[in-house]
Amino acid sequence: MPAEYVHIDDQEYSKAVTSLIKGAKKCVYIEQFQFDRKDYIDLLVAQAKQGVEVKVLLDNSVKSNKTTYDYLRANGVSVQYYPTQKGQSARAKLIAVDNTRSIIAGNDWY
Repeated sequence: MPAEYVHIDDQEYSKAVTSLIKGAKKCVYIEQFQFDRKDYIDLLVAQAKQGVEVKVLLDNSVKSNKTTYDYLRANGVSVQYYPTQKGQSARAKLIAVDNTRSIIAGNDWY
C-alpha cells in the first residue's frame, strides 16, 4: 500500500474526507465519536437529497452529537446512536464510500 494511504496529515485528511463524500455515487457510511463539522454534515445532506444512501452512526455520550443527530434526521439522513452502556464509548472515526474506499482515523471531525 502506498504511504499516502497509510498516513495523511490533518489538512490532507480534511480534503480526503470532503472528496470522498462529494464523490459518492451509491453510499456513504460514517461512524464518529464526535461529529459537528457543519461542512461535512451539509455535504451528507446534499448527497442524501441526490439519492446517495447516507448512514451515520454517532456516540451518544457526546452532547454535541445531539444537534448533529437532530439535523441529519430532519434532513432525511439515516442516523442513529451506536449502542453503548453508560460510561462506554467507541471513539470511532471512519468513513466508507461506495463499498470501495474508506478512511479510518484517529482524529475527531471538529
